[in-house]
Order: sequence, then structure tokens, then C-alpha cells
Amino acid sequence: MPVADSAEFDVTGAVFPCPNATFTVQSGTIVEVLREGTSSSGNQMFTLTDVPRHVVMTDEAGATYGLRGATWFGGVRIDKTGTEVLTATHHFEIVTPEVVWLPASG
Repeated sequence: MPVADSAEFDVTGAVFPCPNATFTVQSGTIVEVLREGTSSSGNQMFTLTDVPRHVVMTDEAGATYGLRGATWFGGVRIDKTGTEVLTATHHFEIVTPEVVWLPASG
């Protein structure tokens, strides 16, 4: 049966150096969810997802930005062969307050 654990981390003070600006987090958290389980055939699986929550950042000029997106990492260990398959996806956007926040479409 799958097991899920979650945690929330304060990211205030984190710095994101980018090619055209450096962003400093003023407030917000990252919510992390870890799911682990074993299939009926014995394969062990996991996923780890990190999502920013109410993250507010500023650049060197004091302009305010938000952070949205997610990072996902997951894998499986095939019981019969010992083979491991891992994959990850990362997508974050630094957005201005003028950006309209729309729900993601399926």
C-alpha cells in the first residue's frame, strides 16, 4: 500500500542568481510530498514533488515577483531484475504580480 509523507519548508532568504537578475525570497514555503509503495509484483516505487507556496521574491531594484511551478522526481526498482528507472521534470516560472494566475489545464 502506498505511503505518503509531506513537509513544508520556509525558503525565506534563498537566492536565485539568473542571467539578467538575482532574486531573493522574501517569504513563502516549498511543500514537499513523498509517496512510496510496493506493487503486488514486488516493485518498489517512489515519487517526490516540490511546489512553491506563496513565494514572494525581489530583484536587486526591489521589484516584486512570484514563483510558480513544480519539480517532480520519481523512480521504480524492478524486483525481478534489480533494474532501476529514474526520471525527473522541473518547471518553474518567475512571474510579475501583473501575471494572471490561471489554473493549469489538463
